Amino acid sequence: MTTKLLLIVSLLFLQFTSIAQKQLSDVETQNFFRLIRQTKEYATCKGRVDSANKAIRKDQVPQEIKLDIVTRQQNLPTDDNIFEAVLERRLAVGLALDTYFFQYDRHRKQIISTKYEKGRFQMN
Repeated sequence: MTTKLLLIVSLLFLQFTSIAQKQLSDVETQNFFRLIRQTKEYATCKGRVDSANKAIRKDQVPQEIKLDIVTRQQNLPTDDNIFEAVLERRLAVGLALDTYFFQYDRHRKQIISTKYEKGRFQMN
Protein backbone atom coordinates (compact mmCIF):
# COMPACT_ATOMS: atom_id res chain seq x y z
CA MET A 1 0.00 0.00 0.00
CA THR A 2 2.85 2.38 0.84
CA THR A 3 4.53 1.75 -2.50
CA LYS A 4 1.25 2.39 -4.34
CA LEU A 5 0.81 5.68 -2.50
CA LEU A 6 4.41 6.65 -3.22
CA LEU A 7 3.91 5.83 -6.90
CA ILE A 8 0.76 7.95 -7.05
CA VAL A 9 2.41 10.92 -5.35
CA SER A 10 5.38 10.72 -7.69
CA LEU A 11 3.05 10.64 -10.70
CA LEU A 12 1.37 13.80 -9.45
CA PHE A 13 4.52 15.76 -10.07
CA LEU A 14 5.90 13.86 -13.04
CA GLN A 15 5.95 16.08 -16.11
CA PHE A 16 6.25 14.70 -19.59
CA THR A 17 8.02 16.48 -22.45
CA SER A 18 6.11 17.00 -25.67
CA ILE A 19 6.70 18.95 -28.87
CA ALA A 20 4.63 21.87 -27.60
CA GLN A 21 6.48 21.86 -24.31
CA LYS A 22 9.80 22.17 -26.16
CA GLN A 23 8.44 25.36 -27.74
CA LEU A 24 8.01 26.87 -24.28
CA SER A 25 11.05 27.72 -22.21
CA ASP A 26 11.58 25.84 -18.96
CA VAL A 27 10.52 28.92 -17.00
CA GLU A 28 7.32 29.30 -19.05
CA THR A 29 6.52 25.60 -18.65
CA GLN A 30 7.02 25.72 -14.88
CA ASN A 31 4.90 28.90 -14.69
CA PHE A 32 2.09 27.22 -16.66
CA PHE A 33 2.14 24.16 -14.37
CA ARG A 34 2.28 26.41 -11.27
CA LEU A 35 -0.76 28.34 -12.48
CA ILE A 36 -2.65 25.08 -13.08
CA ARG A 37 -1.80 23.85 -9.58
CA GLN A 38 -3.31 27.07 -8.18
CA THR A 39 -6.70 26.58 -9.86
CA LYS A 40 -9.84 25.33 -8.14
CA GLU A 41 -10.07 22.59 -10.79
CA TYR A 42 -6.70 21.18 -9.73
CA ALA A 43 -7.66 21.41 -6.03
CA THR A 44 -10.94 19.59 -6.72
CA CYS A 45 -9.20 16.90 -8.77
CA LYS A 46 -6.43 16.40 -6.20
CA GLY A 47 -8.97 16.27 -3.36
CA ARG A 48 -10.98 13.57 -5.12
CA VAL A 49 -7.86 11.51 -5.83
CA ASP A 50 -6.59 11.82 -2.25
CA SER A 51 -10.00 10.95 -0.82
CA ALA A 52 -10.45 7.93 -3.09
CA ASN A 53 -6.96 6.63 -2.38
CA LYS A 54 -7.40 6.95 1.39
CA ALA A 55 -10.58 4.86 1.25
CA ILE A 56 -9.17 2.27 -1.14
CA ARG A 57 -9.39 -1.46 -0.43
CA LYS A 58 -6.88 -4.04 -1.63
CA ASP A 59 -9.14 -5.13 -4.51
CA GLN A 60 -9.59 -1.60 -5.89
CA VAL A 61 -7.47 0.33 -8.37
CA PRO A 62 -5.88 3.56 -7.08
CA GLN A 63 -6.45 6.89 -8.80
CA GLU A 64 -3.82 9.31 -10.06
CA ILE A 65 -3.45 12.74 -11.62
CA LYS A 66 -1.77 13.24 -14.99
CA LEU A 67 -0.69 16.74 -15.99
CA ASP A 68 0.82 17.25 -19.43
CA ILE A 69 1.13 19.90 -22.12
CA VAL A 70 -0.79 18.89 -25.24
CA THR A 71 1.28 18.24 -28.35
CA ARG A 72 0.32 20.51 -31.22
CA GLN A 73 -0.62 19.01 -34.53
CA GLN A 74 1.64 20.38 -37.22
CA ASN A 75 -0.98 20.74 -39.98
CA LEU A 76 -3.43 22.86 -37.98
CA PRO A 77 -3.14 26.65 -37.96
CA THR A 78 -2.55 27.69 -34.34
CA ASP A 79 -1.69 30.84 -32.50
CA ASP A 80 1.97 30.62 -31.51
CA ASN A 81 1.17 32.32 -28.22
CA ILE A 82 -1.49 29.86 -26.99
CA PHE A 83 -0.59 26.50 -25.44
CA GLU A 84 -2.84 23.80 -23.99
CA ALA A 85 -2.38 21.45 -21.07
CA VAL A 86 -4.50 18.54 -19.97
CA LEU A 87 -5.17 17.54 -16.36
CA GLU A 88 -6.70 14.09 -15.90
CA ARG A 89 -8.04 12.32 -12.85
CA ARG A 90 -7.79 8.69 -13.83
CA LEU A 91 -7.44 5.17 -12.57
CA ALA A 92 -3.89 3.84 -12.43
CA VAL A 93 -4.80 1.52 -15.32
CA GLY A 94 -5.37 4.55 -17.55
CA LEU A 95 -9.15 5.07 -17.65
CA ALA A 96 -9.97 8.80 -17.44
CA LEU A 97 -12.57 9.83 -14.88
CA ASP A 98 -12.35 13.63 -15.33
CA THR A 99 -10.42 15.72 -17.83
CA TYR A 100 -9.67 19.44 -17.71
CA PHE A 101 -8.13 21.41 -20.59
CA PHE A 102 -6.28 24.65 -19.82
CA GLN A 103 -5.21 27.25 -22.38
CA TYR A 104 -2.20 29.40 -21.53
CA ASP A 105 -1.34 32.72 -23.19
CA ARG A 106 2.41 33.01 -23.46
CA HIS A 107 2.42 36.83 -23.68
CA ARG A 108 -0.03 37.52 -20.85
CA LYS A 109 1.50 34.68 -18.79
CA GLN A 110 -1.86 33.49 -17.58
CA ILE A 111 -4.47 30.81 -18.12
CA ILE A 112 -7.11 32.16 -20.48
CA SER A 113 -9.63 29.31 -20.53
CA THR A 114 -10.56 26.06 -18.82
CA LYS A 115 -12.75 23.31 -20.25
CA TYR A 116 -14.08 20.25 -18.42
CA GLU A 117 -14.97 16.88 -19.92
CA LYS A 118 -16.49 14.04 -17.95
CA GLY A 119 -14.88 10.67 -18.61
CA ARG A 120 -16.84 7.78 -20.04
CA PHE A 121 -15.96 5.64 -17.04
CA GLN A 122 -17.45 6.82 -13.73
CA MET A 123 -16.81 5.72 -10.16
CA ASN A 124 -19.58 5.51 -7.56
